[in-house]
Amino acid sequence: MVERRIVELTPEGLKSGGEVRPLVSGDVHYWRHNPQDWPGVLDRIAGMGLKLICTYIPWSVHEIRRGEFDFGKLDPRRDLSRFLDLAHERGLWVLVRPGPHINAELTLFGYPERVLNDPEIRAWTASDAPATMPVPPKAFYIPSYASEKFYLELGLYFDALAPILRRQMAPEGPIVAIQSDNECSFLFRTAPYDLDYHPDARHSWEKFAGGRRGGNDQDKVPMPKRYDPRELRDLPGYLDWVEFKEELIAGSLDRLLRMWRERGVRGLVTFHNFPPGALAPPLNVPRVEQTHDAAGVDSYLQRHQYPLLRKRMLTLCGQSRFPFIPEFGSGCYLAWPPLTLEDQRFMTLAALALGIKGINFYMIADRDRWYGAPITNNGRIRTEHYEFFRRLLAVLERTGVLRMRPRVEWGLALSRDYGRLTHAANLFSPVPTLVSEGLFDAEQLCDERKAGLNYCVPIDSQIELDSWYAHLQWLKVPAQITQAEFDPQRLARFRVIAAPTFEFLSAEAQRSLRAFAESGGTLVIGPEIPDRDERMRDCGELGQLLRRPERMLLTEPDVPLFKVGDGSVVLVPELLPKMGSEPFPRVIDLIEAIEELAGTSRPFAPSDHRLDVWLHTPWGEHSGGVLFVVNPTDRPRVTRLAAPEGKLVLLKDCFSSETFGGRGELSVGLDAYSVRMFQVGS
Repeated sequence: MVERRIVELTPEGLKSGGEVRPLVSGDVHYWRHNPQDWPGVLDRIAGMGLKLICTYIPWSVHEIRRGEFDFGKLDPRRDLSRFLDLAHERGLWVLVRPGPHINAELTLFGYPERVLNDPEIRAWTASDAPATMPVPPKAFYIPSYASEKFYLELGLYFDALAPILRRQMAPEGPIVAIQSDNECSFLFRTAPYDLDYHPDARHSWEKFAGGRRGGNDQDKVPMPKRYDPRELRDLPGYLDWVEFKEELIAGSLDRLLRMWRERGVRGLVTFHNFPPGALAPPLNVPRVEQTHDAAGVDSYLQRHQYPLLRKRMLTLCGQSRFPFIPEFGSGCYLAWPPLTLEDQRFMTLAALALGIKGINFYMIADRDRWYGAPITNNGRIRTEHYEFFRRLLAVLERTGVLRMRPRVEWGLALSRDYGRLTHAANLFSPVPTLVSEGLFDAEQLCDERKAGLNYCVPIDSQIELDSWYAHLQWLKVPAQITQAEFDPQRLARFRVIAAPTFEFLSAEAQRSLRAFAESGGTLVIGPEIPDRDERMRDCGELGQLLRRPERMLLTEPDVPLFKVGDGSVVLVPELLPKMGSEPFPRVIDLIEAIEELAGTSRPFAPSDHRLDVWLHTPWGEHSGGVLFVVNPTDRPRVTRLAAPEGKLVLLKDCFSSETFGGRGELSVGLDAYSVRMFQVGS
């Protein structure tokens, strides 16, 4: 049965009742404000030009005791219906986030303490001990989303909340979207051999692993507790384990959505947010988007952390149908490194430059344990912050940039299985992977055993990907990080795909990459031509095409070029060198030769390689649009921008209205840690 949609997520944003609004919202937590201040807070939000708000609905706040809930009769702060009515009166649409996990810097993250203290609900570690979350102000037991009893308890809360949500859904009410859960990721403990070894998870694993091995539900396949491959045939078991952990997360999110639909909360846009960090296993955006409209990643970074933001956002843009940041730091939690207005200004524009099409500012109004939002807890305006958001929202509306897409012709396609193997081989377990991001690379993190392969794939696949990424960045070739297993239609938006390939590559990935090349794309693979699939069985779907090269794209060493259907395959038979402070001339020559072969270009390439340039154009068009120039350094810069094909180009600053014009090259100045946004004309 196909679900009747009352709200849709389109490339331009949320569509309800024939109206489309960009997915730009701000978090406000009704239960943390005096109800007398609700009207003033909402008036300020609407006054700045924001048309959507987002709010958590915390289980622990509304539960009085097991099976009994208060939604305003005992405490007016809990009157969710009145808060939603006030939002509706002001024309605001609402995204609701009912948990069960909300975090929100609440003690116990919004779970009732009685639930966390239930031994049948606790997640278990590989050492058969209950798992805890060591977070201030009070550590607590982590609930297992594999536990059947957990869902029985959660059902009581959903039963009480569902009637309120049903009455408030669009078009009669303001609710347009619902989040399945918040940052679902074993409470950030994503290391490969940490969680979850709960008995119900063990049962699910036996079914999953037994099916992969051709057995039945009764097969007792042990849950891996460390990385210890001895030979080639051991590797599929570790790929299965990481995929199973991905499925534990995604499957629980699917179940939460089903629980809402069973209670009549259906037809809304559905989304999930992964916690801040790299979108690597067990966080699987495409898997979650099989059942959700969007799966995004949160971001709380200072301006000097632009390199982290850049890679995270280009990965999200390369993997999600609708790149969305469900939590983007506006203000700061008391216990975190401070996020200043300068950080917010730079990183917001930088995220938009990198291709983000939806953003929720967390928080848009202050509350306890938070500071620096544009609106204070009692509804006053923090003038400088408020003015930034007011001007930003006006510029987004005027330019329509969120209805455009970045011009990106290169994709870096990493096999999901290579990422899974890198995760499985991580020696820092049980330290969460988000702790090591940006501090260590795969060579420092991973087990070096080849386990019968010619290369150490967990390490070498990351070296290859990182080298492509770094050299393309230095040359200012716009590129996104995607997946080799994607449907060929999704890959077809790129003109070039560089895909690290080794002795094994899934049959699905081989077929997708082959179809990309045959339909006219330029595919770059290497250092090996895969002849096995992910089960280490013979599979040469890709290699069958590469019999005799047409010519050498480069020589010394030889880089052969093969004609395949309407496209080409370039084989780079050596592992690319790891880039340091300067690029390798050989890799630069390779990229430029591929650009000439594929006919790609770098519009407005800056003369200063430390800067970034991103051109966004309307769908189906290749001219006009919005140009972002990013200076992620701590010094002012002046750069020359190469006008496309020597044409006369006019650039108008979207904030200051300053205009530049000319042919050939345009000179643009940027302050330290700044982003300039230009409308492009001719």
